Parts: sequence; structure tokens; C-alpha cells
Amino acid sequence: MSRQRSRSVKYYCCPVCGKNSTDRIAIEKHYRERHPVKIDEVIYCNICGAGWHVNAYGDRGARERAAACYQSHIDNGDMDETAGRAFFLSGGSFGYVNVKKGGAYKMARRKKNQENTNETEDFKPTPLNDNDPELETAYLNSYPVETKDIPKDAKLIGVIEALAFPVEIYQDADGNYISCVQER
Repeated sequence: MSRQRSRSVKYYCCPVCGKNSTDRIAIEKHYRERHPVKIDEVIYCNICGAGWHVNAYGDRGARERAAACYQSHIDNGDMDETAGRAFFLSGGSFGYVNVKKGGAYKMARRKKNQENTNETEDFKPTPLNDNDPELETAYLNSYPVETKDIPKDAKLIGVIEALAFPVEIYQDADGNYISCVQER
């Protein structure tokens, strides 16, 4: 008969309360029965991203506060500025930005053509989140560079106008997206 110098015992622990046991099934049962998953719903303002917890305000109260916040941005006249700031700070989860499809060169050419033909056409930028998911994806997957570092083979695919600085989005020959703040 041989004796072992050591022995190993596995203790299974509840991740919530720390209760432990050598019986794994008992601890799994304890965890399922004693610690249910908690749901925390938050209602957000789609312009600024401010949120209200349903557990604190109730479903109706949280929705009313979010709607009042949304309306306050419209009433104050700072909707586009706030939405643009929220869009960039949240990585695109909230807010929106105004987009000019085709970039500055195309817009300058269109303006010159309008002057030549004496036509007036009001350009209405569209919200990025609703109407141009391709350009939004390009911006979110782009890497920022300075104007002098843009590759010569890069193609301008659009301009995003948000806050006080327009951002040009390029695509290089390899299919990578590049973003650059327009020079003023």
C-alpha cells in the first residue's frame, strides 16, 4: 500500500456570493436558483445619448424624459451640433452627422456649373445614420491621416460635415479607408 504525499480537491465557487462546494452540480443549481439574471433597461435620447433607467423612472417615465430631452434639442436649435458631437464621442451609437456625397471637388464643380447655368439648387445634407450606411461604415473603419500623407492613388468617396470640421473619407488601392480633416 502506497501513501500519497498530497491530494487535490476541486472547490466550485458561486461567482456572486462565494459559496463553495466540492459538488459542481450543487453549485450550478445554487447559482441558477439564487442568483437570477437582472435586466437593466435604459431609454436614450437619440440626439445627445443621455439615458434614463427604467428601473428608476419606470418605463413610461424614462420614455417621457427621453422624448422631452429630444424635443429640447429641437427647441434650442442645437440639434445638429449636439448630434454631431454625440456621434463622434459615442463611435456612432448616438446622434448623426451631415454628409456630402462625392466630396469637396464634386461640390465645387457642381457650384461652378450652377453659376454657369444660373440655376439654384439647394443642397440638403442627409443624416449619416439613416441614409448612407456605406459612408458611415467607411468612416468608422478609417484611420486618420494628415492631408500630406494621403496616398496618391486614394479615391475621395465622400465628405462628412459634422461640428465645425468637415472630414474627407478616402479609399486607397488596397480597399482601406482613410479619413482626413479638410483644410480651411
